[in-house]
Amino acid sequence: MSRRGTSVIFDAHNYKRYGSLNRTGTDGGGTIGNNSDLKAATSERIGHLWRQLASRQIRNPNVDFGIINHPRDMPTAMIVHNGQAAIDGI
Repeated sequence: MSRRGTSVIFDAHNYKRYGSLNRTGTDGGGTIGNNSDLKAATSERIGHLWRQLASRQIRNPNVDFGIINHPRDMPTAMIVHNGQAAIDGI
């Protein structure tokens, strides 16, 4: 789509809840970066997700990255840490 001039936004629409990179919080995932929750994906895994996306699209001017979508029930420090992991990945 972006080759035709359409803008594309990659958005991990997950409310910062993942048990793994393919499982959302609705089926038992935990808060990303919560190291005390064994079901939760680590901040490093989220950074890896964004690194993989960015490595394929970073030079495309029609692509944007929506790194944090509706974080909820998280301490501010955790939101910042997870956001930085995504930025570092990109």
